[in-house]
Amino acid sequence: MNLDRHTIERGDQKEPAKEWVLNTVLFPDRVEERKDDEVHYLKEIPDAKGKVLRVIINPILSPHRVITVFFDRRERP
Repeated sequence: MNLDRHTIERGDQKEPAKEWVLNTVLFPDRVEERKDDEVHYLKEIPDAKGKVLRVIINPILSPHRVITVFFDRRERP
């Protein structure tokens, strides 16, 4: 799994920790497969006050590429 430059740069700016991203993809609470060739992984992060992390991946590329990562304010644990 590759993190693109945009995701890594945002990670340095108080965005979700890389460990949280990896944990979300490996052990998601929920997975949403989209028709636009994206897979969304969601996981509640207790260390982030219970916020829900959304990791969007392009599974077509090899290795898979993380497109973006953010705490989804619309999702509740």
